[in-house]
Amino acid sequence: MKALLNQKLDDIKNYKKLHLQVYHVLEEFFKKHLELIFLRFDFDLVVQIIEKLLLPGIREEAFEIKSCALLTIDCLNEFIYNNLKKPSKKQPTMAQNV
Repeated sequence: MKALLNQKLDDIKNYKKLHLQVYHVLEEFFKKHLELIFLRFDFDLVVQIIEKLLLPGIREEAFEIKSCALLTIDCLNEFIYNNLKKPSKKQPTMAQNV
């Protein structure tokens, strides 16, 4: 994730397939590994991902990129909502981070 954040988004936009792939990777990672994000990642990193990648993705004209960014945010919202509603007793650290 840090490698994605270190790249300039304007440079990646010049390569349409790579630009789309960045958002597919984010979407898949957020779908399958959100527990890992809240257990191992620094919260500032999550905020940077949202601010530097997902929010600009929502403003893109390309439907595929916009769709991936919105689905990623939807996965994040659903995960947070479910964990706030019923916190994990097995992993109190994750519940606290959420």
